[in-house]
Amino acid sequence: QRVASMVISVALKSISNLPKMDALGKCDPYAILSYGKQKHKSTVKYNTYDPEYDEEFTFTTESTYFDVLMVDVMDWDRLTEDDYVGSVQIDLNSVLGSNVGADTQQEITLTLTNSKLKDPNVVKGHNGLSAAITLILGCDDIPKIPIQSAQAAPATPLEEPQAPAGKAEGAPEDEDEDGDDAGFALFGASASGSHSTSALAPGGAAGGEQ
Repeated sequence: QRVASMVISVALKSISNLPKMDALGKCDPYAILSYGKQKHKSTVKYNTYDPEYDEEFTFTTESTYFDVLMVDVMDWDRLTEDDYVGSVQIDLNSVLGSNVGADTQQEITLTLTNSKLKDPNVVKGHNGLSAAITLILGCDDIPKIPIQSAQAAPATPLEEPQAPAGKAEGAPEDEDEDGDDAGFALFGASASGSHSTSALAPGGAAGGEQ
């Protein structure tokens, strides 16, 4: 079966050794995961340097070549704009490669970097250690379901029109006093549905007229 798309699973496991970001506390971290135009946001963990998440997110792609997965770590603030802590960029082609399947999972731990910091751009935690994020990556095929073409219903054979009762097939129709064709009057009344052909007297006149 041809692959319609692939689903990429990203499990955010934990972040460790975060720096002190709040004057009266530690750090209120959350992560924003981006793959192309698709984005997911984790929950906020309050007042911690080593948050545990165990949250899973999924992305879909119709390409056999993976894009870069971006993970930005932010510090939530109640009254001011959230602060940027650091990020990681993951080349999924190098991590997952051609190993696509339900059992394909790779756990990786990467160091957070921040381009605003002086070289090296590594984010240092409150304890002087490098801040790091741990993810579990996987992918699997979504098989394309074949669409069955609808079969045309067999054509219903058309019935030959029946000659009016009492008329021999091929015999000429009688005309009424006005020269109208009696057969036409019978057809018109039957097609309209508002009169019955049995209500018509011979010659096309209504049976109620004497």
